[in-house]
Amino acid sequence: RRHADDAVAAVRDRESPSRIASSSPNLDLEFVSDCHFVSKRGLNVTCYDNSTWLEDDKEGGGGDDAAGGDNIAEPRRRRWTPTPRSRVVTGRRFLVATGASPIVPPHLAEAAERSGVPWYTYRTVLRPRARPGSTARDGSIWNLLDDIAETNEMAGADGSGAGNNGTPRIIVAGGGATACELSQSLARLGGGPDGWDVTVVAPSILPGEDVALRRAAIQLLTDDGVTVVLGRRVEDVVRNSVDLDDEGRDGTMSGAGAEVVLDDGSSLPVSALLLCLGRSPDDSLESLNLAAAGATCTPGRGVDVDAYLRSPTAPRVYACGDCASSIPPRDRRAAHAGWTGFHAVRNALVPVPFLRSPAVHPNVPRVVYTDPELGAAGMTEEECVRRYGAAAAAAGAGGGGGGGGYASLTASEHNTDRSDVERIERSPRVGFVSLRASPIGGRILGGSSAGPSAAELANELALCRGAGLTVRDLARSVHSYPSHGYLLYRVALALATSSIDGMLAGCGRAGRIL
Repeated sequence: RRHADDAVAAVRDRESPSRIASSSPNLDLEFVSDCHFVSKRGLNVTCYDNSTWLEDDKEGGGGDDAAGGDNIAEPRRRRWTPTPRSRVVTGRRFLVATGASPIVPPHLAEAAERSGVPWYTYRTVLRPRARPGSTARDGSIWNLLDDIAETNEMAGADGSGAGNNGTPRIIVAGGGATACELSQSLARLGGGPDGWDVTVVAPSILPGEDVALRRAAIQLLTDDGVTVVLGRRVEDVVRNSVDLDDEGRDGTMSGAGAEVVLDDGSSLPVSALLLCLGRSPDDSLESLNLAAAGATCTPGRGVDVDAYLRSPTAPRVYACGDCASSIPPRDRRAAHAGWTGFHAVRNALVPVPFLRSPAVHPNVPRVVYTDPELGAAGMTEEECVRRYGAAAAAAGAGGGGGGGGYASLTASEHNTDRSDVERIERSPRVGFVSLRASPIGGRILGGSSAGPSAAELANELALCRGAGLTVRDLARSVHSYPSHGYLLYRVALALATSSIDGMLAGCGRAGRIL
C-alpha cells in the first residue's frame, strides 16, 4: 500500500502541470473539460484559464502562505478555483492522441453494482486511498485487505482460528497481459492461507502468442497460488440470499454472498471483480465529433488513418498510438505509442507528401511484466507455419539450404549456470528461449522467452529483426557469461551450425567461399 502511494506520488510530481508547461517555451498546455471539432480547421475547447495558475505556482513565497508557515505550493493549489471558458482554436494540423480506455461491459458493471460487488479495471484496482492513511471505506481494493485483517484478528482473539465468513475471492475476467500481471500482483499482495484467493477466468491465456509462452504464463500464475479457469467467460454477477442483520447488511465481508455466472452455467463465489477484457479507443473518441473535421472512425479500431497516420478523408487530421486504426492490436503499447506520435508529427510537418515515411514500426517487442517476465518479438510459431509451412528440422537454418518450412529451436533455462546461481531466488521451471529462422539464409523471424530478462531479450530480437540479421550474425557476436542473454546466443549458435553451410560459414573466409 505504501509502495502504491509512493509510486503514484512520484508520477504526479514528475507529470505536474507546472513542470510540463515549463518543459518547452513553444508548448501551450490546456486542461479541458470538453473538446470537439466544429469544422475542418476549428476545435472547440472548454478549458480552464491555466496561465494565471501556472504563474502563481512559480511566484514563490510571500502573502498569507508565508505567514501561515505551511508549504507554499499546496495551500495555493487548494485556494485556486478554475473558471471554465469555451473558445474555438484553429490549426493547420491536428494530432489525435486520446489513447484507449479499458473495456467495461455495461451489463457486468450493472450486475456487480446490483449485487454489491466492487469492480475494478487496471486503472483503479491499485489506486491509492482517497485519503492516505484513512481507514474509511472508499471502494478501494485496500478495503478488502482491511476486512481480511480484521476478520483474522477477531478469529485470533477468540481462538476460533480462521473466520467463518469464508475466504474472499477476486475474480479476474480476461487472460491477456494485463490480467496476468495484475492477478500475480494481487496474489502476492494479499494471497496465502489468511488472505484472498485470486481466480482468472478467460477463454485462453495470452491469445496470439506461442504455446510455450502461454504454458509459462499458466505455470507462473499457478506457482503463486492463482487459480486459472480456461475456456470460460464471465457472463453475469448474481447475489445469493443471505441472512441480513438489523441494519439490512449481510454481516460478511465486502462482496461476500455473490457469485459470478460463467457461460457454461457454472458459478464461482466472488468478493471483487477485476475486468481485464482489453482496451478500446471508442470512449475517448466519442465526444470529439470527428465527423465535423471530415475524419471517420471504425468501432474498436479508432481513427481511420493510413500507414503515415494521416486520415484519408481529412488530410489535416493525424492520429497516433492506441486510437490509430493502422496500429495492429498486439502492437498497441506505450513505447510504440510514443514512437508513432513522433513520426506522426514529422509527417504532418513535411511539406512534400512523397518525403513522408510509414510511421508504424514493424518490429515492436511484446513483454508481459510478470515475475519472471515473458517476452516476444517478430513472428509467432503460428504465423511462421502459415507463411512457411510446418517447422522443418534445424538443418538449413545456417543458410544455403532449400526446402520448405522454417527452423525453430527452444532451449530450457533449467540446468544452466545462471539459473543454478539464482535457484534460491526463483524457480527456473518456466525459463526458456525460443528462436525461429528462415530455412534459406537463416534470417531471424522471431522468438520468445521467459525469464528475469525476457524484456531485454525481446529488445535484442526486435533489433535483429529490424536490421535483417541472421542466426549466423547473432552467433558471431559475443554475449557476456553467465548472462541471461547467453542462452539466446547458444540457441542462435546451434541453429547457425546445424547445417554444412553454416559450419563452413563459421570457418572464416575460406569456409564462406566453399
